[in-house]
Amino acid sequence: MSSADIASNRSAQILRPVYELFADQPDLIAQLQEKHHLPPSERIAEESERLAVGQMVSLLKDLSQERGYADIGLSIGANLPVGCYGSLSFLMISSATVRDMLDSFCYYYPVISQGLHQPRWSQAGNEFFLELYPPSDDESIPVVRADILLAGAINLIRHSTQGLFEPTRVAVYGDGGDYAERYIDSAHTPNIEFNSKTVRIYGAVELLDRPLPSANSSLCKVFRKELDIVLRALNAEQTIIDQIQLMLAKSENLGKVSLGSIAEALHLGERTLARQLAEYDISFRDLLANYKSTRAIRLLAEGKTVEQVSYYLGFSERAAFDRAFKKWQGVTASRFQDDYQQSGVQEIDILDNEQLPILPMAANQILKLINENNFEMEELGLVVEKDPALTAKLLALANSAMYGVIKIGSIKEAIVRVFGADTLRNLALAMLANECFDTSRCQAFSLKKYWINALATGQLASELAKASDCANPSDAYLLGLLHNIGTLLLVQRRPQDMAEVLQQTDLELASLAEICAAEKQVMGVDACSSGAMLAAFWNLPRYLSVSIRVLTDADYKGESKELVQLIAATEYTVRVLSEGGELLHQAHEKICAATGLDTDTVKKVLHDFQGNVEKIEASAEGLV
Repeated sequence: MSSADIASNRSAQILRPVYELFADQPDLIAQLQEKHHLPPSERIAEESERLAVGQMVSLLKDLSQERGYADIGLSIGANLPVGCYGSLSFLMISSATVRDMLDSFCYYYPVISQGLHQPRWSQAGNEFFLELYPPSDDESIPVVRADILLAGAINLIRHSTQGLFEPTRVAVYGDGGDYAERYIDSAHTPNIEFNSKTVRIYGAVELLDRPLPSANSSLCKVFRKELDIVLRALNAEQTIIDQIQLMLAKSENLGKVSLGSIAEALHLGERTLARQLAEYDISFRDLLANYKSTRAIRLLAEGKTVEQVSYYLGFSERAAFDRAFKKWQGVTASRFQDDYQQSGVQEIDILDNEQLPILPMAANQILKLINENNFEMEELGLVVEKDPALTAKLLALANSAMYGVIKIGSIKEAIVRVFGADTLRNLALAMLANECFDTSRCQAFSLKKYWINALATGQLASELAKASDCANPSDAYLLGLLHNIGTLLLVQRRPQDMAEVLQQTDLELASLAEICAAEKQVMGVDACSSGAMLAAFWNLPRYLSVSIRVLTDADYKGESKELVQLIAATEYTVRVLSEGGELLHQAHEKICAATGLDTDTVKKVLHDFQGNVEKIEASAEGLV
């Protein structure tokens, strides 16, 4: 598709109500398809299927003027099915509030209609309004096209809110013609203002932040990801990686995809394509594996069988897929699916409002910096400062007794004089991840104790890694901060069950394996498997999901085993540090075994660390 074609086109899904309205006139549909070169009904559901403006204008002119259906715009808009806009429909349905839904609609609107003035929404007094701009590229049927905008937007918003939203009034383009009374039915309000220069849909402002019944944060993440791909394609801002991922998303069987087939589709030689990918420091093989891993997670979470996912990804047999999935995520596909279901998520359902939390936008930007490795300090500072709450927490921590330096007034100062870029980046990610959870329904859970454990484990693990060179200190710090993230998911999703576990006093000084065993006995799932699942869903660095899952396995010999052994030993040490005696002696032995350090060195590191424990406890207070 050329840039000229992309500059102004529409989703072909707008044809669905046309085909349904005239379903009893197959000859008419056939005539329209032939005359206006329209795609068949089975192809219009594909988001990549587009209609040029000329096609749509000639079709609407044909129906409204030559065939006498003057109100065809309202008919089309009012009869758009809930899923007619594809992923955008489902993103709106899954939104947490009307405010979020309007933000998504305006931002991703080009997926529906590229080339028109982008809609906006605003608040005015006790009302808010969504403003849509009628097309100006054809003067023959502007009212018809404005009617589609009006009725279609109202229809979609009402579906997305399950009837919660009813317009208080609407402003319409044109004088209503011979069908003015039809606007009342299509707009669901008697308050119609004609001859407006734009289309406006008004609503009561108190609806903006009311929770929507079909909110689903996990699905929001999935649909935003898909829409971002389509949006980049429509804006012709694709990198070679974007183009390949778009092709992979359209593939019916990834087993048939190869470097050669992709190169041919892009009209490139294989060597040229490989060279272009190398500029992004990735091979086609790794790109395909990354895509398969992400796609497998989504399909398994949707409830597809392991066999179905295996076939789609192009594996000849289930065993081969299981081996690949275990390499990607550190666990078999069936085990991952079992953990996902047992943790209370069940299958993905757009009507289920208790799904996996989505990371804030700032967290995704920080993840990008983690994946890039080589990033500028200023870039990190800008990302963090966009989130005022995150900035406040980081500055509070920088000024706490834990770090004991002079007054720090900015994120840049915090990076240079306190944390360093890697530590601040990791702290920011952990703080943002923790903000995703509501733990208030479990009275037995202490968020302060959680943060003390996370901060202490991260700091001690980093110090031990530096002293022994057994693992990357930055990786050790981030894993230490996030090793118990699954606890937050279980506390939010299973508050009563977790209260039962937390009230077992004999677990306070138990091993992590014993704690997880108790959780599994009560709930069928434990914090480690839940944390690994979260890390996978959030697309955190792979070593995190692999490591978190196996922290309870004392005999683990797989990927990142040194890091796993370090965090397991450190986590236990942090919990028994104040007890002394035999428990602390056991902790010493675990650390020596994990790091290769001698006893005297370990004692010195722990002695220095103990001097910071009270400061860590005080710092945790500011994170609650």
